[in-house]
Amino acid sequence: MQTGIFTFYVPGTVDETAKRIRAYGFDTVQLNLEFKDWRFDDDSSPAACQAVRETFRGNGLSIAAIAGYLNPDRPRSRAAARQSRPHEGDAGARPRSRLALRRHGDGQPASA
Repeated sequence: MQTGIFTFYVPGTVDETAKRIRAYGFDTVQLNLEFKDWRFDDDSSPAACQAVRETFRGNGLSIAAIAGYLNPDRPRSRAAARQSRPHEGDAGARPRSRLALRRHGDGQPASA
């Protein structure tokens, strides 16, 4: 069995965090997607993600899980979000559900 820690609890740059976690004797991490020198929201390119993985791997740490409260499909701009919710703010308007839009595919919310 390997022991691990959530990287959120060891703040620093990617490299500092990996080195400190390994020095504490851990073998694996649950990866938080924000460090002092890198944030997934700002740079989610394959090269950046691979560099983070290689930094942990190079310090003898595996990544057991990824944590985060974000949209990995890329955050939408506020204008795009408003366009997808044209009736937001209307009294009595029901919020549109992504599930409903996917299920029906016609852009209309599912009926209750």
